[in-house]
Amino acid sequence: RIQQSETIPAAQRKYILNLVCSLATNKVRGMIKNLLKLKVTPFLKEINEKQKRTENGTLPSWKINEHYVDKWDGNYASGYLAPKDFKQVVLQSVFTLTPSGHNPECYRLYEALQAQSIPVVTMSSSGASTKCVDSLLYLKNAPVVILNSWEELPKLVANFTENPAYYY
Repeated sequence: RIQQSETIPAAQRKYILNLVCSLATNKVRGMIKNLLKLKVTPFLKEINEKQKRTENGTLPSWKINEHYVDKWDGNYASGYLAPKDFKQVVLQSVFTLTPSGHNPECYRLYEALQAQSIPVVTMSSSGASTKCVDSLLYLKNAPVVILNSWEELPKLVANFTENPAYYY
């Protein structure tokens, strides 16, 4: 549970986004991991250099928090983040990626909302082995970013770096 007093203003958060997940749950998660590595991380590195963003500078560097395990086995000793550590990651992130797992909807979506981190979802459940149809339609008017596909993620990051105040 996150108390209101624990939340951090978006402008003071350490990470632009986070992705904490097991890769085996849904093939789309591996695709997102590659998208972050090949497109988003190099873009952020370039922006940080252009805008002279540094770890201790006036403008903090834009960063991503990624944490993966191959498969969730219920054992935190096997590399999965403990709940208190996950809580800190979400509290420190402007956006929380919430890709489908076994179902389109996941706890991460609600944990992000509670931490005032903006959940990022897609309306498709690509890769999820589910019969849920349009299970995320109720999010259309919620404080979330809805992408048509994860391929739109680099554009979201670019838009954020150009105008962060729009998302606060």
